[in-house]
Amino acid sequence: MVNPNDTLWEIDEHTKAKHIILDKYLKRWFPILSDSPSGARLAYIDGFAGPGEYKSGEPGSPIIALKAALDHKLKDKFKDIDFWFIESREDRCDYLRNKIASLGNLPSNFHVKVTCGKFEEKLSKILEGLEKEGASLNPTFCFVDPFGYTETGGPEILGNILKFPKCEVLLTYMVGFMDRGVYDPDKCKIICREWNFSKEDVDKITSSEGTESREMQWIDTLKNKLIEVSGSTLYHLAFCVKGYNNRTLYYLMYFTKHIKGIEAMKEAMFKTGKTGEYKFSDYNFEQKNLLDYSNVLWQKECANEVYEHFKGSCQKIKGIKDWVILETPYIWRSKMLIRLEEEGKITRVIGRNRQFTYPDGSLIEFK
Repeated sequence: MVNPNDTLWEIDEHTKAKHIILDKYLKRWFPILSDSPSGARLAYIDGFAGPGEYKSGEPGSPIIALKAALDHKLKDKFKDIDFWFIESREDRCDYLRNKIASLGNLPSNFHVKVTCGKFEEKLSKILEGLEKEGASLNPTFCFVDPFGYTETGGPEILGNILKFPKCEVLLTYMVGFMDRGVYDPDKCKIICREWNFSKEDVDKITSSEGTESREMQWIDTLKNKLIEVSGSTLYHLAFCVKGYNNRTLYYLMYFTKHIKGIEAMKEAMFKTGKTGEYKFSDYNFEQKNLLDYSNVLWQKECANEVYEHFKGSCQKIKGIKDWVILETPYIWRSKMLIRLEEEGKITRVIGRNRQFTYPDGSLIEFK
């Protein structure tokens, strides 16, 4: 993906999918974090903000983020939100400022900053300042959407964001381009420098047989480095985006420390992936195929996996739900339990008043 020369450019279909995921997730993220008892203000960081609009008038990611908060029915209850839009080109910064101004007067709890400069440099200064002060980054969602695989700051910057509590990263990880470019010595040097990959890391990736296996190694290598830098246990999801020739372009990678984040992002990816045009990668659940949510059989498949895992036991509903969210590629739907109960695989539900309901606190006995 080459950075266009013009201030504005035409949007492509893959970017539209990315923006749908971003919009649907933020509409859940803002109210969830605003309802936190900590009282902390929120931060949304867009590291490659662009001009805020495409050539045919479609909104860019900064406008999508602002509107996700602005149009939310609970916006009056939101805490203070800092919107940091970082863009390297002055012409695009100017265009973005004008685009934001066209939205009219924003609520007093919306604090918008458009900063011209490179993402890795600007964010490094923010993080260094916080470290010197012994302060913590507020609950933050950081969207890192570069045109290529450079200038992201790599695991060092991204991992430092994830050191802080309630901070999350959504990254466009150019696996397809990196996997094809790594065999060129010059491009390989750039990849290793940008992502802090060693020769051993690259050798492990390139020695894997088959494109899919190599892609999984790219993901694994990044994940392990982020865990090392952040010093944290991280949950992650991947959304695979393929080109017209069915070759992988990139993975949209999401990293968080919290199960609620995984649940909300799965829902966002599900609502995008169920069109059949894009596929949710279930690699992080140790399965090989890409889950196609346009295939209605996924609920049956999930129900079968739930039964195989829990058969012969009695489980709290929360434990079952958490297992589905964290250990399978599927989203949570109670209809899966209805299916199992109708098939006689659930023998008793303790703590409910109506048939085929599974309220919080209930216990499920599996045959």
